[in-house]
Amino acid sequence: MAILTLSYSAQSSSAPTQSGWNAFKVDFEGTHTFTVADLTTDTNPEYVGNTFYSTKIVTLPSKGTLQLSSVNISAGDEILATDIALGLFIYVAESDTAGYTDSNCTFLVADENSLSYNNTANDLIFTAASNENEPPDSVGVITINLSNPETYTFTPENFTTETTPVYSDPEDDDAFAVKITSVPFYGSFLYDGDGLGLNESVTIKDINNGLLTYVTDEEQDDATSEDITFSVSDQGSYEFTSGGVLTLAVEAYVGSAPIINDETDIYVVLNEDYVFTRYDLITAAGYYDLDGDSAESIRFTSLPSQGEIQLDGETVSFSQEITLEDVDSGLLIYYTVDDALGEFEMNYQVKDASGEWSD
Repeated sequence: MAILTLSYSAQSSSAPTQSGWNAFKVDFEGTHTFTVADLTTDTNPEYVGNTFYSTKIVTLPSKGTLQLSSVNISAGDEILATDIALGLFIYVAESDTAGYTDSNCTFLVADENSLSYNNTANDLIFTAASNENEPPDSVGVITINLSNPETYTFTPENFTTETTPVYSDPEDDDAFAVKITSVPFYGSFLYDGDGLGLNESVTIKDINNGLLTYVTDEEQDDATSEDITFSVSDQGSYEFTSGGVLTLAVEAYVGSAPIINDETDIYVVLNEDYVFTRYDLITAAGYYDLDGDSAESIRFTSLPSQGEIQLDGETVSFSQEITLEDVDSGLLIYYTVDDALGEFEMNYQVKDASGEWSD
């Protein structure tokens, strides 16, 4: 008799993640009909989660109104994805009495599995104008000189007033966001500590808060210089103008690998297990680093011919990185065998705080 067993895995029930924004241009007394994409895939960064279920309006726009089926929406109201798909959710701009550039409201999103809203409010930005607002007409070039290793934190001025020519806009609108449009061969762009995707835009506000950084490539020993393209959008049109060039001139890597003695003797007693210590592996072994970097971890480049090394109960493999925190916690243990004879060697390397391994 054949038996077929079906195993079910639990679906994720956590709320979706999103902390993005989207911008729309609307004529005075005009309207914008929302789509599901306006609140999910077209936001920056885009919605991440299961199937979009609904949105909740947290704050209302200061100008214009949000409506569902021609009825004004209040803060705290929820709009289902099905109603959005039917074109019932709209924004209605005001008349050109006082005139305005931007009007913001914030919203949350929920998915079908959790029916829970994300924790961080997202922005919808509306621009009303009687005439078409033009994008920036000047985006310039800039060179930034970096040492290696270095983490460089960008400023809004790097993409505006410090470029040649400087940023300018037909309506004198301030810059709103920057988009990196090419991938660096060396190093990495980061947004709030995570990798920045190609053509992913970062608001000037986030740049001013220090969220856009560039980390040099420590494995690149020689000096490098490469051109990275970028574009800038303004607060009036929210359209990007290309032509910006960011030259990253990085000096040769100046770090040095740590040094450790060629041989350290550790004596173990037969039938007794040995717990490795930082003292034996680092201090007694004569660890030295020219840059003053502390030791961070070790790895064995050869394993004992007798007995076994384990980390927290699991057999250590060749070149497995082991933190000194685990060593300090007594988790790295050599287990002897009853018939062990003589002496044997095992080789290891030490990594410093800059990521360099000893020879």
